[in-house]
Amino acid sequence: MSAFNLASQIGGTAPTDAAHAPVGLRCDEAWLLHGQKCYRFSNMKTSWDMSRQLCGEMGGDLVKIETRTEQQFLFEKIKEINKSTEEMFWMGLSDAETEGDWRWTDGSSLNQSLAFWFVYGSANEPDNWISPPHPQGEDCAWMGVRVWATEFLSWFDVPCTITSRFMCEKQPRRSADFQQKRELT
Repeated sequence: MSAFNLASQIGGTAPTDAAHAPVGLRCDEAWLLHGQKCYRFSNMKTSWDMSRQLCGEMGGDLVKIETRTEQQFLFEKIKEINKSTEEMFWMGLSDAETEGDWRWTDGSSLNQSLAFWFVYGSANEPDNWISPPHPQGEDCAWMGVRVWATEFLSWFDVPCTITSRFMCEKQPRRSADFQQKRELT
């Protein structure tokens, strides 16, 4: 499947966030530039593994959250996208290899000072809840706006096979790269 067809199937559009975009950096069409990364929020729902594969086919990976500012930005974008629903978005965090050892898709460990798991009363994430339809437990992380979730309490562990929307990220290109691309076509 070509990148264009894949992108149109995944959907999602995003203007550049000019207030947080470094000068000279740009993203491909339908990607949002914020800080030093380009982001894409899908319309389609797939499993965690398929979401990761689709991000890879577009030159990126599932989102890795590296700062509180990035967490705030993503939470606000999800709120803006969701309006009145509680849809969740896969991010690139999993403990599928070793229970309790949360790792990003690049293999790095989760920095506990940058962990934004949902906590409310006795509902503490990650909880690896095991149920009859999901005996393997909950090994993948998603993020979103739910009742009582806040920007710094919005991560949930869930079975990786559940279908959900997803967030991709990739590195931006320099504006000169876009000019060269236009000149070649």
